[in-house]
Amino acid sequence: MDDRANRVIMTFGAGLAARAVQAAALLAQVPLAIGHLGVGQYGMWMAIVSVSSFVFLADLGLSSSLTSLIAEALGRDDRRQAGIHFTSALVAVACFTTVVAAVCCVASGLVPWSAVLSLDARDTAKAAAVFRVLAIGGALTLITGLFARSRIACQEGYRNSLWEASGALAALLGLAIAKRAGADIVATIAWTIGFGLLPPSLNALLLIREKPWLIQLDRAAMARTAPRLIRLSAGFFILTMAYVVSFQTHGAVISHYAGPRAAAEYAVGFRLFGLLPQFFSLMLTPLWPAYRDACVRGDTRWTKKTLAWSLAFTASASAIASLVLLGLSDKLIAVWLHETVLPSPALRLWFAIWAVTNCIAGCLAMFYHGLGWMRFQVYQAVPAMLAAVIIWPLVGARFGAAGILGAYVVAHAAFVVVPGFVRLRQFVRPAARTDA
Repeated sequence: MDDRANRVIMTFGAGLAARAVQAAALLAQVPLAIGHLGVGQYGMWMAIVSVSSFVFLADLGLSSSLTSLIAEALGRDDRRQAGIHFTSALVAVACFTTVVAAVCCVASGLVPWSAVLSLDARDTAKAAAVFRVLAIGGALTLITGLFARSRIACQEGYRNSLWEASGALAALLGLAIAKRAGADIVATIAWTIGFGLLPPSLNALLLIREKPWLIQLDRAAMARTAPRLIRLSAGFFILTMAYVVSFQTHGAVISHYAGPRAAAEYAVGFRLFGLLPQFFSLMLTPLWPAYRDACVRGDTRWTKKTLAWSLAFTASASAIASLVLLGLSDKLIAVWLHETVLPSPALRLWFAIWAVTNCIAGCLAMFYHGLGWMRFQVYQAVPAMLAAVIIWPLVGARFGAAGILGAYVVAHAAFVVVPGFVRLRQFVRPAARTDA
């Protein structure tokens, strides 16, 4: 087995136990938060999380492009160029996120939260403060996330697993401390986010200590490579924007049409069925830099073989797991939350379908990222976003959370998954004839 495949398997194996710990901690947060804050305030928290997800656009796609650029530079054994890319992205993201967080803090008091999220009068006053905390936390998450992305690009994603699990456990500890202290929702979120950021911050410090070549303060070299970094990042920015608008905002959209309790039900379904995409990301994410490395070295045979294996496994395993999870969801949620919050059968069905299409799309995306098919992804994501947004007003008031999620799943399947398989056939067929 070649070294590239060994690193992919190592990342998957090392991350499996850590991801199980992380998933358990995230699941434990839900009953703890609901027991402390109540269903309504928990739903408000999740709805405002959706609104604050726009903060993640502040990295302008730089974190994603960084993965490809560092992997490409290391494929040529050029550490200095990898460091120039990293330093450029770090400076840009730190500046942009600081500005965006400051703007969010100022604008939070101008948003009519009651009308936007259908909040009670007693919750409206706290919404602006919650948004400020989440905006600042999102900005810090983006900065620390650059370091985790760099480990993935170095094909050391398995090193991130421990820190991700530790971050989830630390956030759970922060939530428990807030509950014990009787903190209000604003302080509770601050404790949870603050504790959760400690392990990723330590990971960042250790990465720089281990790989000092990542910091390259060469202004001339950074200026020369900036145009390419910007071009590649522009595509990732559009993809991120499409994802944020069409999916990450669901909590806020659902709260607007059906109230905070419906947003809480959606959040519960997402936490449960979101376990499947989280698990498959362990296997799929390391393929991104591996595909890029293979592309640089001209190893087409490995690329085709790995793509076929990963797609077959992802599609079949995610479908089986999703069906099992759907069948057991009633009992699992009853044990988990003691029936305080129960997503409707329709919502759970759509989540099961979403989990499968999400896993398959993730598998395709790693291949696209590795080969640099950015324009194709943009042509997929933007129509999917527009279709979902157009359908929301037609289904939101009548079908609530299930209608909002269903609109996204249909649009995502029609514009992303199906065209992806059509494009793959065009990629594989000529190469298959040549090999023969």
